[in-house]
Amino acid sequence: MKIKKFLKSISKALLFVTILLILLYLPSFMFRPDYMAEHDFDLGRNEAIIKISKEAPDTIDVLVMGDSLSYTSVSPMQIWEEYGYTVFDAGGSGQKISETYDTLKVALEKQHPKIVLLETNAIFRKENDGRDKVSALSGRIYDACPLLKYHNVWKTPFVRRTGRDYKGYHVNTSVRPYEGGKYLEKTDECMTIATENMRAFKKVKELCDENGIMLILYSAPSPRCYNTKKINAVKALASAEACEYLDLNQEVENLGINWAKDTRDKGDHLNSFGTRKTTDYIGKYLHSLGVLKDRSNDEKLSGWHEIYAQYKKAEKKKGF
Repeated sequence: MKIKKFLKSISKALLFVTILLILLYLPSFMFRPDYMAEHDFDLGRNEAIIKISKEAPDTIDVLVMGDSLSYTSVSPMQIWEEYGYTVFDAGGSGQKISETYDTLKVALEKQHPKIVLLETNAIFRKENDGRDKVSALSGRIYDACPLLKYHNVWKTPFVRRTGRDYKGYHVNTSVRPYEGGKYLEKTDECMTIATENMRAFKKVKELCDENGIMLILYSAPSPRCYNTKKINAVKALASAEACEYLDLNQEVENLGINWAKDTRDKGDHLNSFGTRKTTDYIGKYLHSLGVLKDRSNDEKLSGWHEIYAQYKKAEKKKGF
């Protein structure tokens, strides 16, 4: 009798686990980035993963990554028109550096970029992922189950994305001036980068190294997000990790940034007038590296010319 009861208990436990796995697996199939991309659903904070998943294989040579400062400071279509380089804004609103790693992993499933431009504000965003505190087994389950990994999309799985973007970039000519004056004080002090953030950054760096990708750090002009202590911390990090670092905050005058006209939200993000100036700087820098090729005559990329034409129409419509 005891054996029968024991076997019955085991059977119930196995049935419960089986049902649980099925309930996790079936919704997880819908939450996979490739499925969401194919059906053009919204992934909320994970939209960067969706966007890069939709790109044709081996068409992106430069990935711009980070939080919203990344995709508001580089216009891929401008660089395409001037140099024929294929740049994609794969940043996300509020993106943490661990999310940058997740996005890069997905991108590398189809793309072989030569350069990753990482906007550095993401390095300082508080990490609360918690995956480093779980066991290796539960970590593998987390990564294998999109329902767990992309749990924050439950609010929008059936919402279609609206609005036009141009390889991750949106035209925005709203103007809300920054009136705070100079924002870079003189100091040798450094902001502390949290241990969790450093761990996540090193994973990004290792992934780039493993795939032969040049990782370049850059800080977009932003009085709301940057000060000298933060910039000093990035300089130290770039030196320690042997990364190039472009601090565009120090180049504001050379760039011709006018804080009365070139920001959409009082110095937090650039608008398209400001982005044109930073993109010009970054485009020239990329060209100076001598590692990218003009792909404007590549038949596989003919669609980029069509997107560029739409981009110019959008600029004209919004006042350029």
